[in-house]
Amino acid sequence: MKIYRTQDGGESRNASQICTQAEIVYLVTDVTDKDAAFDLVFSEMPQQYKGLPFKEVRFDQFVGDKNAQFSVIYGQNNTSSNTDKEEGAVTANFDCSGGSVRVVHAISQRCAYGDVDAGGAVGWNGKSGADSEIKGVEVPTANMRKTYRKLIRANRLTTAYEDKISSCVGKVNKSKFKGRDKGEVMFLGASYTAPENSSDKVWVSFNFAIRPNEDKIVVNGISCKGGKEGWEVISSIDKSVVDENGVPGSAISAIHISQVAEYADFSVLGL
Repeated sequence: MKIYRTQDGGESRNASQICTQAEIVYLVTDVTDKDAAFDLVFSEMPQQYKGLPFKEVRFDQFVGDKNAQFSVIYGQNNTSSNTDKEEGAVTANFDCSGGSVRVVHAISQRCAYGDVDAGGAVGWNGKSGADSEIKGVEVPTANMRKTYRKLIRANRLTTAYEDKISSCVGKVNKSKFKGRDKGEVMFLGASYTAPENSSDKVWVSFNFAIRPNEDKIVVNGISCKGGKEGWEVISSIDKSVVDENGVPGSAISAIHISQVAEYADFSVLGL
C-alpha cells in the first residue's frame, strides 16, 4: 500500500475568521485490508493542522477496486462529558514523588567511638572557629505536586489575566486554598495552547507544589517557639564549645525560621 495526500478538505471558521475545524484528504492505493489502511493513515498524518489538534480519521469511500479515500479531521474534541464542555469545569491531578532535604542536625545522636561530642551536628569536621564545617546529609522526603486544569474560553485569556498569573508565580497562599492551610501551597505557573481571539474553550493547567505546615519543630533536641509554615526555612547558628576536660564539641546558639516566599491571593487565578 502507498498513501498520497491529495488535498485540503472541508474547513469551518467562526465569526472571527478563526479556523475551528479542518480536514486533510488522503488516498491509499492497493488496499487489501481496511484496518491496515487506517494504520497507514495514522502513521503518516500530522498531529496538528492549522493550529488545531488531531480529532479523528474518517473512511470516506473506495475509489475504484483497490483505492480508498480517508479524511483526517482536526478540531476540538467534543467527546467529553457535558460537565467538561462547560466553561469553569476543573479537574485535578496529584503526584507525590521522592525528593530530598539537607539535614545538618540529627534527631538523636550517640558517640560510637572516641570522646568528642558533635552536639548533634551531622558531618562536622571536628574543628572550631572559622575552620568549623558541618556538611550535613541528604534525607529522602515527599515531593508533592498538584495540577488543576480549568476549561476557559480562549478570548478571556487576555494579557491582563496572564499578568495576574505571572504575579503569583513563586509565591505561597496567604489564606486557605483548596483545603490547604496558609503557607502550604506554592504556585509554579500555568500553561495553555489556544488560537488567538477565539471563543473556543481550552484547558488551562495550573501547577502547584505542596509542603505541609508543621505545628511542632524540634532541632537537635531543642523545641522551637511556634510552628513552621510549609515553605518557611529553618536555619541554625552553630558554635564550638569545650567541656571541662578540654574536649571540643559543637552546639547550637540560635535557630531561625525564615519566610523566603511572598504571599499571594490565589483567588485571582479563578480556580
